[in-house]
Amino acid sequence: MITMPHKSTAFNYYATSSETSSLVRSVRVMRRNPNGSWHGDMLDGQAFVKAQVEVGAALNGVRVLLVGAGSAGAAITIALLHAGARALRICDADETRVNELIGLAPESFRSRMVFGPTDPGGCDMVCNATPMGLRSNDPLSVDAAALTPSMFVGDVISGHGVTPLLQAACRWSTAFRR
Repeated sequence: MITMPHKSTAFNYYATSSETSSLVRSVRVMRRNPNGSWHGDMLDGQAFVKAQVEVGAALNGVRVLLVGAGSAGAAITIALLHAGARALRICDADETRVNELIGLAPESFRSRMVFGPTDPGGCDMVCNATPMGLRSNDPLSVDAAALTPSMFVGDVISGHGVTPLLQAACRWSTAFRR
């Protein structure tokens, strides 16, 4: 298992890699090939999408705000588009990183991707793919007051209980279940 901040750097040490890993130039897991060389794969996007679907997200035709275009955000972007997301607004502090991600994406996905603000207005789903929320004093990745009960909110931060973003989203949701 490879974790931040090493996922992108580690990609350079693999002889072979999965399609997603090659596209986002990052790895999460590695295994030995029969010849002893390393194979890398990026599972962040698939795992995130699977987790969202398991708790009720419907992804086909949704408009998504994704905050974070790092290696996890890039993998989540690809997985959401494969799952049928209609439109994906990607926000990152580094607009160049978003534009590079759009440029790397398969041609069929590019028309559904755009750089944009963290305002979740007009979106059906809001996803945090940043480390915001790891520390108790981190700001939220989006304005919680702009979230609505019809939005599905997902957070890449795991293993830390209910994140501040999810807590904010749950304040107006009676459907939240742990």
